[in-house]
This record gives sequence, C-alpha cells and structure tokens, in this order.
Amino acid sequence: MTKQTAAGERDKLSPLAGITERGRAALRCALSFFVGLFLSRTTIFGLFTPFGLTYTASVPLGGGALFGAAGSLLGYLTMYNDMQSIRYLSGVLVIVGVRYFVAEIAQFAAMPYLEPLLAACVCGTTGIAVLIQNTYSPALMIFLAVETALCGLSVVFFKLSRAAAAKLRERERPGEHEIISLLLVFCIGLLAVSPIRLFSLSAARILGLLILLFAAFEEGIAGGSVAGVIIGITLSLASPTLGFIAASYGFAGFMAGACRGSGKFGVAICFVLTHSVVTAYFGEESMLILLIEAMIASVCFMLIPAKLASPFFDLLTPPVREAAPAARTGRERQTAKVKLQRTVSSIRDMSERLFHAPRGGDVTPDDLSSIYNAAASATCKSCGLNVYCWGRDYNTTMAALSDSTPALLKNRALTPADIAAPLREKCIHLDGFVESINTQYRTLLSTRRLREKMTGERDLLEEMYGSLAACMEEIAEDFDTSYRFDSALEKKVASFFRERRAPVKNVLAYENEGGHMMVEILLSSASHAHFSGDELRGFVEASSGRRFGGVSVTQVGSGVSLKLRERENLRILCDKSIAVKQGESFSGDSMKSYLRDDGKFIVALSDGMGSGREAAAESDFALTTLEGLLEAGLKRDTALRLLSSALCIKSGDACFATLDVGVFDLYTGAAEFVKAGAAPSFVIRGGEIYKIESSSLPAGILAGAPMEENRCKLEPGDIVLMVSDGVVSAGEDGKWLLEIVSNYTPGDGLSLSKHIIAKAREFSLGREDDMSCAVLTVQKLDS
Repeated sequence: MTKQTAAGERDKLSPLAGITERGRAALRCALSFFVGLFLSRTTIFGLFTPFGLTYTASVPLGGGALFGAAGSLLGYLTMYNDMQSIRYLSGVLVIVGVRYFVAEIAQFAAMPYLEPLLAACVCGTTGIAVLIQNTYSPALMIFLAVETALCGLSVVFFKLSRAAAAKLRERERPGEHEIISLLLVFCIGLLAVSPIRLFSLSAARILGLLILLFAAFEEGIAGGSVAGVIIGITLSLASPTLGFIAASYGFAGFMAGACRGSGKFGVAICFVLTHSVVTAYFGEESMLILLIEAMIASVCFMLIPAKLASPFFDLLTPPVREAAPAARTGRERQTAKVKLQRTVSSIRDMSERLFHAPRGGDVTPDDLSSIYNAAASATCKSCGLNVYCWGRDYNTTMAALSDSTPALLKNRALTPADIAAPLREKCIHLDGFVESINTQYRTLLSTRRLREKMTGERDLLEEMYGSLAACMEEIAEDFDTSYRFDSALEKKVASFFRERRAPVKNVLAYENEGGHMMVEILLSSASHAHFSGDELRGFVEASSGRRFGGVSVTQVGSGVSLKLRERENLRILCDKSIAVKQGESFSGDSMKSYLRDDGKFIVALSDGMGSGREAAAESDFALTTLEGLLEAGLKRDTALRLLSSALCIKSGDACFATLDVGVFDLYTGAAEFVKAGAAPSFVIRGGEIYKIESSSLPAGILAGAPMEENRCKLEPGDIVLMVSDGVVSAGEDGKWLLEIVSNYTPGDGLSLSKHIIAKAREFSLGREDDMSCAVLTVQKLDS
C-alpha cells in the first residue's frame, strides 16, 4: 500500500470523513479563533499575557491566521482596560501586518526564525513603552526580559508541536525536539486553565501531575524527571510564590521513575512521599492544597489502566530493537552525551546564579545609622528642637546614640534611661523617640531572621540541583562506556521465545564493565509464555558456554523484564536481626540487603535519630530510597548524594539518620564500606578481628557533607559484622564480638546475630538502645 493510499484509508476512518473541505476549513478557523482567545488570557507572573502574540505569530498564514489574531484581539480587549490592553492589541496588529507584508518577499518568507524574532521584538518594544509611561523598577524589567524571551521561544515550540501533531496523525514518530515542544505547548495549555479552581484545587496541576506519573511509569527516571521539570517550570509561571514546584515536581518525578520497577503502586507511593516532603518544606500556606492535588492525581493514575497510555508513549519513544547488535553509532552516542553535558552545565550555571547571591551578616554601623535616621524622621520631624538636635548639634546627638548602641545590641531594645545624658535631658519627645528606635530595630531583626531562613532553603535547593546535575553527568559518562554485545546469542534467545509463542520485544546480551555477561529480555506480556526459569537458564548456558545464576523477573509497565547474570565466584550468607528498645513498639533501626544486577551484594543499615515510630520512619525512608536509586542503575556515590539531599530536606523537623552501607563484589571479593555517622563494622579473619570506623556526620544534618569510605578485600571464610551503635556500646574494641563468634555453636535456638544482640544487652548495663546486627559469611561457590 502506498503512502497516498494509506492516507486515504485514514481519511475514511476519520471523524471528519463526512464533512466537506469547506466545512473542515470553517472548523479550523473556528478552532484557531478560540485557541487565540484562550491563550491571550493566559497570565504569567500575574502581570503579563504574551501567548496571544505567540499564537498570532505561529499560526500558518493559510491555516486560520486571521481568525487566530481575531481571537487574540478579543481576549485582550476583554481582559484589560488600560495601557496593557493597548500594548497587546497593537502588538497583535503589528505581527499580522508584518507577516502578510513579508510573505510576498521571498528572501524574508524563507527565514526560519522570522516569526520568533518578530514576536520577541514586538513584545519587548511594547513592554518597554508601557514601563516608560508607568512605574519603572528593576524587577519589572527582569520580568519583561523573561516575557520577551518566552514569547519568542514559544513561537518555536508552537511550530515544532504543529509538526509533531502532523506526524502523529500519520502514525509517524516525532523527533526529540518536537516531542519536547509538544509537551511544552501542552503545559502552556495547562497554564491557561490554571485559574480554574474547584474547592481551591487546580485542575491544571492535577492533570499535569497525572501526565508526570505516567511519564515516570512508562519511561523511568528520564521521563519522570524531564516531564517533572518542564511541567513544574511552566506551571510555576502562574505565580511568583510557586517557584519551588519546579524543583518539587522534578525531584518527585525522578524518584517516581527510580521506583518504576515496583509497579504503579510503587511509583505512586514514591511520588507522593517525595512530593510531600519537598512541598511540606517549601510550600508554606499552599502546602495542604498541593498535597491534596498530588494524592488526587495518584489515585487517578492508579485507576486508569496502563494500556491506555502505553500506545501513546510507544509512539513517542524509539522502537525497541529485536535481536539487533548494539546500541548506538558513535555519532549518536556523542551527540546524546554532548546534549546531556550541556544540560548539566546549564543546571550548574543556573544554580550559581540562583543560590550564590550575597547574604546578610551581623548588624553593621550603616544599619544602626539607618535605624536612628528613620526614628528621627518619624518622631523629630515636627519637633521645634529638630533644627538643633539634627542640625547644629548633629554630632553631639549621634555621639549620644552611639553611646546607647551597646545597650540596644545587648537587650534588643532601649529604655529612656539608656540614652546618654546630653540627648536625654534635651529631648522633649524622648519616650516616642526611643519607641521608634525599638520598632525600627525589631523590623531589622525580623528581616534578618527571614533572610537566614531563606539562606538555609537556598542551600538545600542548591544541593538538590547539584545532585540532579551529578546524576545527569553520570548518565552522560555512561555514553563513553563500551559494551561488547553478543548478537549471535541475542538471536538464539529470541528464537527460544518465538518457538514458545512468547511475545518477545527486545533481547540484549552484553558484557558489562567488569567483563561479565548479562542477558536481558523484554516481553510485552507474560500471559502466553510457556517456559520455566531453569529451562531458560539452561538454554542460555548451552548457547554461551558460561554459567549463569537464576532468572530475575520484574514488571515493567504492561510488560515483563527477564534478566540473567553470569554466575559469581563468591556468595554471602546474610544473617540479620533487629531488637527493639525496651518500652518501645518500633525500632529506630532499619536494615536491607539485596543483590544488584552487576553482581554486587549490598547491605545497608540506618539508625534514625532517637527511637520509636519517628526514628523508624526516618531510617526506613533512607534505606528504601537508596535501594530504589541503586536498582535504577545509579552509581553508589551519586545515589548517596541524592539521598543526602532528600534527607536534608526531610530534616526540617530536626530528624536525621545514620547510614552504614557495605558494597561487596561477589566476582572479585572487593568490599567498600561507606559510613555517615554510623557505628564501626568488624571483619573477622583467622582468629583476628579488624575494626572499620568513621567520624563523619549522620546524613541529613548538613547539605553536601562528605561520607567516609573504607576498602578491603574479602576471602572465603571471612565474617563481616555490621552493627548499630546500640550493639557497639557494649564494647567498642570488638574483642567481645570475636569471642562470641569463636565460641558460637549453631543449634542453641538463636542465630548468631540474635546471640550477639542478646550478649550486647547483657553488657549494656541499663544503657539499652535499639540494636541491629548483620552477620555476613563469605563462601566460595562450587565451580
């Protein structure tokens, strides 16, 4: 079937199939009119409405441009009744006139950026004219500059999104820039309906969050973080007080994407928790509304079947290759890397500009002089002695006030008795003058406290943006990682599934950075798969000549992911126990252990501040978040930095948690211990015990605080003990632990970890705390 024939068949199935060409043209004109009317009333910063100009400049001249301009004119006429109305009305008329004039000049008509430049110039010049006629301020000039840039860029976004929509109608896949432009135009549409409220809830933000959740669920970290940042930045334009939601949506989208493997419920829970933490810290008065909106969006996300959204995301994303050899060409990899590096550079530059502003310090002599002058203006202006006190005897007056300054700084207020004698005896309005000084000083202190709070928030946001930049930088570095793909094995595995009528979408077989073989299979569903894990493993071993471990199964959207990893040389038997402090129902300690796809065994222990339910929540949040980030494929240092940022935000209520992470390579035996305020760990080998300790701060106390790292190499027969401070308090040298391990015999009803905790309780002498212990025994796997 030819392309023209296929298009004709689609036209027959279109809802507009029975409408004549003239009728379709009338519908396009009507649609253009109402879109222009709609967008011309879309406000940013609560001051400007540039999107009517944008739409007028972007509509094709033969596609309802005059009707779009008419809609924009009507929108501006009904929205303003002052100079702003004249500004935008004249802007629309100028854009229409210039476009039709240059359409007849070939060299101008062919310029690709004529319309964006025209819209930006008209927006900027008319805005400057209005500012000259009215009150000028640097803040308004900054807002005008942003509006001008946004007006020009939005024309580009509108034109690219129009091209994307045309490709989607033809069932073709849009380009990367077209997809991003389509999302931006959709967000501008959300911005247009953002004033619509139902019980103070914004339908636009709810719909935006719903799109964000599906993007995280379908596309993982990349989809969630990109959608979150774009939707958050666009919707934050509605009001200057909502600037923080760009970071909130971006960080929540990133975390939701990291939990993609946990299914829709895991994505929703992770999103709500992360969004709630960031919103609770920065949201202030709008906090409750934003949290309710996030919950409503999450409930809708859970109720809407994933299969309704999957076809749309499948159309937007590149096709999954089937048993094809490897990744990208060198040029494509380099292009993607450069884009990510530029994004990282932009984020770091933005962080520098946003958060490295000058900050306040102690009260200065200039501050005090301003206080005294303001008090004099308020009290002494109408006094008959003003010409003497603040004229002829000005130096004497200021000397008296200077002598009174120590009392003001010490007591944070003055009394009439604190004023030096010359001024106190002469002033006839002394009580009022002193009260005015106190009022001005209280105002200064309140301003300083607010500035200090904002400084703390800036530090946290700076660390958050830095963590996101580090994550993207790591992804960019991954493009330089070379994997050796085994296309022959891929074809054999694909045939294995086709013979069993399993809906295979993608097969990858490659050696990772350590030279170990990984096989990943993606099935569109598991409903028609007729095979066992042992059967698949045996086939892969026979086809590759290597030994593999078991098959791991993960739900990915509406499909199923299967993974096989080359068998390790070592294994670790993990015996772990947690004991609750006497008198408490919850332990403040949490512990997790899991094996990563790269053959590294992770053991993580966290001790929340204090004990009980709140401490348990802190430690569980730390370990669950860390597990999600590591499982998403982030490197350990990047994952820990992101977790530290999250804990710093969450620690606004003075909560924090220690972190004790052990990373054990089961291929080589290399061990890494990363600690943040954690208790020492111990390695027992050949009758000797070795202590591994750290002096770092717990995570969540200080943004960007480093974590200490220790390395060693484990051998078969080694025993590693990772314990909380409740166990260590029984004896920090660890020799009592060596004695217990050496004399322990299985079969007495207690595992070794429980036996250690029981002995620690005996030695604690009333200083009991929550206690956790993990006993890791290293063994060699049979060949």
